[in-house]
Amino acid sequence: MDMLKIGVFLSLLFTGIFSLSDDTFEKLSSDFAKWKRQTSPEGASTFNSLHEFDSKLSQRSLEDFERIKSECEAFKYRAEHLIARDVEENDFHLKLLKFEAETCASGFDSKGFLFSEIDYLSGIQSSLPRLFKMSSSFKLDTIEDFDNVFARMKQIPKRLDDVIEVARLGIKEILLCPNILY
Repeated sequence: MDMLKIGVFLSLLFTGIFSLSDDTFEKLSSDFAKWKRQTSPEGASTFNSLHEFDSKLSQRSLEDFERIKSECEAFKYRAEHLIARDVEENDFHLKLLKFEAETCASGFDSKGFLFSEIDYLSGIQSSLPRLFKMSSSFKLDTIEDFDNVFARMKQIPKRLDDVIEVARLGIKEILLCPNILY
Protein backbone atom coordinates (compact mmCIF):
# COMPACT_ATOMS: atom_id res chain seq x y z
CA MET A 1 0.00 0.00 0.00
CA ASP A 2 1.64 3.26 -1.05
CA MET A 3 1.73 6.43 1.05
CA LEU A 4 -1.20 8.08 -0.78
CA LYS A 5 -3.48 5.10 -0.06
CA ILE A 6 -2.41 5.04 3.59
CA GLY A 7 -3.08 8.77 3.87
CA VAL A 8 -6.52 8.43 2.27
CA PHE A 9 -7.39 5.50 4.53
CA LEU A 10 -6.36 7.43 7.65
CA SER A 11 -8.28 10.53 6.58
CA LEU A 12 -11.37 8.41 5.93
CA LEU A 13 -10.99 6.81 9.33
CA PHE A 14 -10.68 10.13 11.13
CA THR A 15 -13.42 11.96 9.18
CA GLY A 16 -15.97 9.27 9.91
CA ILE A 17 -16.41 7.96 6.36
CA PHE A 18 -14.84 4.69 7.48
CA SER A 19 -16.60 4.14 10.81
CA LEU A 20 -17.97 0.63 11.32
CA SER A 21 -18.82 0.32 15.00
CA ASP A 22 -22.07 2.28 14.94
CA ASP A 23 -22.72 2.16 11.20
CA THR A 24 -26.29 1.97 9.94
CA PHE A 25 -27.76 2.00 6.48
CA GLU A 26 -29.09 5.51 7.08
CA LYS A 27 -25.64 6.79 8.09
CA LEU A 28 -23.94 5.02 5.21
CA SER A 29 -26.40 6.30 2.61
CA SER A 30 -26.24 9.82 4.04
CA ASP A 31 -22.41 9.76 3.99
CA PHE A 32 -22.41 8.36 0.45
CA ALA A 33 -24.85 11.01 -0.83
CA LYS A 34 -22.83 13.82 0.76
CA TRP A 35 -19.60 12.34 -0.63
CA LYS A 36 -21.11 12.26 -4.12
CA ARG A 37 -22.16 15.92 -3.81
CA GLN A 38 -18.64 16.86 -2.63
CA THR A 39 -17.00 14.81 -5.38
CA SER A 40 -19.18 16.30 -8.10
CA PRO A 41 -20.42 19.65 -6.81
CA GLU A 42 -21.46 20.82 -10.27
CA GLY A 43 -23.87 17.93 -10.58
CA ALA A 44 -25.27 18.56 -7.10
CA SER A 45 -26.03 22.19 -7.82
CA THR A 46 -27.13 21.79 -11.43
CA PHE A 47 -29.24 18.65 -11.37
CA ASN A 48 -30.29 18.39 -7.75
CA SER A 49 -30.58 22.08 -6.85
CA LEU A 50 -28.42 21.44 -3.79
CA HIS A 51 -26.20 24.43 -3.29
CA GLU A 52 -24.03 23.51 -0.31
CA PHE A 53 -20.92 23.15 -2.51
CA ASP A 54 -21.53 25.93 -5.05
CA SER A 55 -18.08 27.39 -4.35
CA LYS A 56 -16.39 24.13 -5.36
CA LEU A 57 -15.41 22.65 -8.70
CA SER A 58 -14.77 18.93 -9.14
CA GLN A 59 -11.13 18.03 -8.70
CA ARG A 60 -9.83 15.58 -11.28
CA SER A 61 -6.05 15.27 -10.97
CA LEU A 62 -4.42 11.84 -10.96
CA GLU A 63 -4.20 12.07 -7.16
CA ASP A 64 -7.91 12.93 -7.00
CA PHE A 65 -8.80 9.87 -9.04
CA GLU A 66 -6.72 7.70 -6.70
CA ARG A 67 -8.47 9.26 -3.69
CA ILE A 68 -11.91 8.73 -5.26
CA LYS A 69 -11.08 5.07 -5.89
CA SER A 70 -10.01 4.60 -2.26
CA GLU A 71 -13.14 6.32 -1.00
CA CYS A 72 -15.32 4.09 -3.20
CA GLU A 73 -13.54 1.06 -1.77
CA ALA A 74 -14.25 2.34 1.75
CA PHE A 75 -17.96 2.75 0.99
CA LYS A 76 -18.05 -0.72 -0.56
CA TYR A 77 -16.41 -2.14 2.57
CA ARG A 78 -18.92 -0.40 4.84
CA ALA A 79 -21.82 -1.78 2.77
CA GLU A 80 -20.32 -5.28 2.90
CA HIS A 81 -19.96 -4.95 6.66
CA LEU A 82 -23.64 -4.04 7.02
CA ILE A 83 -24.66 -6.90 4.71
CA ALA A 84 -22.56 -9.32 6.80
CA ARG A 85 -24.32 -8.05 9.95
CA ASP A 86 -27.54 -9.06 8.17
CA VAL A 87 -29.16 -5.65 8.29
CA GLU A 88 -32.40 -6.50 6.53
CA GLU A 89 -33.93 -3.04 6.47
CA ASN A 90 -33.34 -1.33 3.14
CA ASP A 91 -31.63 -4.50 1.88
CA PHE A 92 -32.21 -3.67 -1.80
CA HIS A 93 -30.89 -0.12 -1.41
CA LEU A 94 -27.91 -1.33 0.59
CA LYS A 95 -26.96 -3.78 -2.16
CA LEU A 96 -27.49 -1.04 -4.76
CA LEU A 97 -25.18 1.30 -2.87
CA LYS A 98 -22.60 -1.48 -2.58
CA PHE A 99 -22.87 -2.12 -6.33
CA GLU A 100 -22.38 1.57 -7.13
CA ALA A 101 -19.34 1.86 -4.84
CA GLU A 102 -17.92 -1.40 -6.21
CA THR A 103 -18.42 -0.23 -9.81
CA CYS A 104 -16.74 3.07 -8.99
CA ALA A 105 -13.71 1.36 -7.42
CA SER A 106 -13.28 -1.37 -10.03
CA GLY A 107 -13.81 1.05 -12.91
CA PHE A 108 -10.48 2.69 -12.20
CA ASP A 109 -8.64 -0.50 -13.15
CA SER A 110 -9.82 -0.10 -16.76
CA LYS A 111 -8.39 3.45 -16.77
CA GLY A 112 -11.60 4.92 -18.14
CA PHE A 113 -10.91 8.05 -16.09
CA LEU A 114 -8.23 8.90 -18.66
CA PHE A 115 -11.06 9.69 -21.10
CA SER A 116 -13.25 11.52 -18.61
CA GLU A 117 -13.01 15.05 -19.95
CA ILE A 118 -11.83 14.51 -23.51
CA ASP A 119 -14.72 14.61 -25.93
CA TYR A 120 -15.20 16.75 -29.00
CA LEU A 121 -18.93 17.19 -28.41
CA SER A 122 -19.32 17.48 -24.67
CA GLY A 123 -15.83 17.77 -23.21
CA ILE A 124 -14.66 20.30 -20.69
CA GLN A 125 -14.60 22.97 -23.39
CA SER A 126 -18.41 22.65 -23.49
CA SER A 127 -19.31 21.50 -19.99
CA LEU A 128 -17.68 24.35 -18.07
CA PRO A 129 -19.24 27.18 -20.11
CA ARG A 130 -22.59 25.37 -19.96
CA LEU A 131 -22.27 25.12 -16.18
CA PHE A 132 -22.01 28.89 -15.84
CA LYS A 133 -24.74 29.49 -18.40
CA MET A 134 -27.42 27.28 -16.81
CA SER A 135 -29.65 29.19 -14.42
CA SER A 136 -30.03 26.16 -12.14
CA SER A 137 -26.26 25.87 -11.56
CA PHE A 138 -26.18 28.54 -8.90
CA LYS A 139 -28.37 30.21 -6.38
CA LEU A 140 -27.96 33.96 -6.97
CA ASP A 141 -29.85 35.60 -4.12
CA THR A 142 -27.09 37.02 -1.94
CA ILE A 143 -23.58 38.44 -2.19
CA GLU A 144 -22.31 35.11 -0.81
CA ASP A 145 -24.02 33.31 -3.70
CA PHE A 146 -22.15 35.50 -6.19
CA ASP A 147 -18.91 34.92 -4.26
CA ASN A 148 -19.51 31.18 -4.72
CA VAL A 149 -19.66 31.67 -8.49
CA PHE A 150 -16.36 33.55 -8.45
CA ALA A 151 -14.76 30.98 -6.16
CA ARG A 152 -15.75 28.21 -8.57
CA MET A 153 -14.44 30.20 -11.53
CA LYS A 154 -11.06 30.67 -9.81
CA GLN A 155 -10.65 26.89 -9.78
CA ILE A 156 -10.93 26.56 -13.57
CA PRO A 157 -7.19 26.98 -14.38
CA LYS A 158 -6.25 24.12 -12.02
CA ARG A 159 -9.01 21.97 -13.45
CA LEU A 160 -7.72 22.58 -16.99
CA ASP A 161 -4.17 21.73 -15.88
CA ASP A 162 -5.50 18.50 -14.34
CA VAL A 163 -7.32 17.59 -17.56
CA ILE A 164 -4.09 18.07 -19.50
CA GLU A 165 -2.12 16.02 -16.95
CA VAL A 166 -4.59 13.14 -17.14
CA ALA A 167 -4.72 13.33 -20.96
CA ARG A 168 -0.92 13.19 -21.15
CA LEU A 169 -1.00 9.97 -19.14
CA GLY A 170 -3.64 8.64 -21.55
CA ILE A 171 -1.35 9.47 -24.48
CA LYS A 172 1.64 7.90 -22.73
CA GLU A 173 -0.33 4.70 -22.16
CA ILE A 174 -1.48 4.76 -25.80
CA LEU A 175 -5.14 5.14 -24.86
CA LEU A 176 -5.60 8.62 -26.37
CA CYS A 177 -4.43 9.99 -29.69
CA PRO A 178 -1.74 12.67 -29.34
CA ASN A 179 -3.74 15.14 -31.45
CA ILE A 180 -6.13 15.51 -28.49
CA LEU A 181 -3.65 17.97 -26.91
CA TYR A 182 -1.69 19.27 -29.86
